[in-house]
Amino acid sequence: MPIGPRLAVAAWAVCAAVAAASAGCWQVPSGVVPVSGVVLLDGQPLPGAVVTLQPLREGSTVADEVGGSVGRTDAEGRFVLRLVRPDSPGAAVGKHVVTITTAHARPTDAVAPQGERVPAPWRNGTRTVEIPAGGTDALRLEIQSRN
Repeated sequence: MPIGPRLAVAAWAVCAAVAAASAGCWQVPSGVVPVSGVVLLDGQPLPGAVVTLQPLREGSTVADEVGGSVGRTDAEGRFVLRLVRPDSPGAAVGKHVVTITTAHARPTDAVAPQGERVPAPWRNGTRTVEIPAGGTDALRLEIQSRN
């Protein structure tokens, strides 16, 4: 059943407005790719962990445009990264410092974090990871509790 000309114009106008409004929301900076993966602790999925990637500045073409990326693992240890600045999906291509923590927020610096299950080498910024130009959905971060 054909629609009338007024309805067709109205539908087109609504689609154009929605497309224009959402274009800015979904614009991903150049050099940023989708990144997701899994965190395993002693071979088992690690739920509730915060995964943070901070790009190393040397040789990066997007270092000044974007900040680090962060994600939280689900019950199966899976995570999807999002840029912190600007807020959009993914991570910058290149080498990153990776940190992982399960600690809960603490009220002050004088109070030690509670619930930490991740050993220090994965929390102190000594681990790195390379994000490929095509992105990845298989970033596998394997932690051994006796590192």
